[in-house]
Amino acid sequence: MKILFQLMSLGVGGAQKIAAFVMNELVESGYQVSVLSYGREAENVNLNNQVKRFYLDDYRPFGSFERISRVLAFRRAFRDIDHDCLVIFGPDPYAGIALGLSKSSDKVIQCERGDLSTRSAWRKVVMKRMMHSATAGVFQMDEARSSYGRFLPQNTMIIPNPCYAKGSLLREKDNVDKSIVAIGRLVPEKGFDVLIKAFASVHSLFNDYKLDIVGDGEERLKLEELANSCGVSDFVVFHGAVSDVSPFLANARLFVLSSRFEGLPNSLIEAMVMGVPVVATDCSPGGARFLTKNGTIGGPVVPVGIDTVLSEKIIWMLDNREYAEKLGEAGKKIAIEYAPEVIAEKWLTLFRDIESRE
Repeated sequence: MKILFQLMSLGVGGAQKIAAFVMNELVESGYQVSVLSYGREAENVNLNNQVKRFYLDDYRPFGSFERISRVLAFRRAFRDIDHDCLVIFGPDPYAGIALGLSKSSDKVIQCERGDLSTRSAWRKVVMKRMMHSATAGVFQMDEARSSYGRFLPQNTMIIPNPCYAKGSLLREKDNVDKSIVAIGRLVPEKGFDVLIKAFASVHSLFNDYKLDIVGDGEERLKLEELANSCGVSDFVVFHGAVSDVSPFLANARLFVLSSRFEGLPNSLIEAMVMGVPVVATDCSPGGARFLTKNGTIGGPVVPVGIDTVLSEKIIWMLDNREYAEKLGEAGKKIAIEYAPEVIAEKWLTLFRDIESRE
């Protein structure tokens, strides 16, 4: 079976990382795999060279309006790129409109990687119709699936993200830095502004701690200015994007997820598997709550967007280090459930089922 993946880019991001994982597993299992992304920006994923790359920019008609251009480009690409099954990894409304206009009979797998409730009204309408017309829908957790209500396709699967924590680095809880680590793209939905404000309060009591932020993005300058205005610029370190976050986690006293919304947080999975105590916001559609089993393993879950509550819980975890480490140790349990080979088999089962259909 020839499988075409469509996603925004092959650059930095959790969805890109998981898509590459799935594509690599399919190639290893003998499938012919192609990927269609928007443009030729630098790849930041480990993707098998056997995966054929295509770019939407090559299919854009000259002189079209931006949105119309995207729809026409998708129609042309879906027509010209040989495939038996199309995987839309993170529903793209322009791809959905193109599919609707073409009335294609392709086997289509829609993969929801985020939170439907955060989308604009017109995107919600398109994405619900995309999901409803799909051969199968894939979700990271049940809360994300239930948000589609009566628009679910007949076949759906819950497939969480695999754990990518490197086994070569072990965290020695008695030999870690006084470091609070946060990981993610520097964009508004990640809530780093709330975290920096919370850290300013934490720093007033724990003035020998630093906040290590790993990631890059459009908000970096604004966040640097915020750290300066909060008086903690010397203690907030922006490390940029890195290919391996495990050295930061191995030396962390605490990991904090401050997102306003996101799917199933890869960084939280990695931190928990390494035994790092965590504090996480209850970001929609419930990934942190799901992973920590309502705050009973890994660490507590707090309301979204309230820096005072976030700082109070961080301070509590630092004050109660022995109990925090017990929570962190309990978080390692998810390593078995989210082992790459376990998650890979779930994906392969889905594609075998799709392939068997007439």
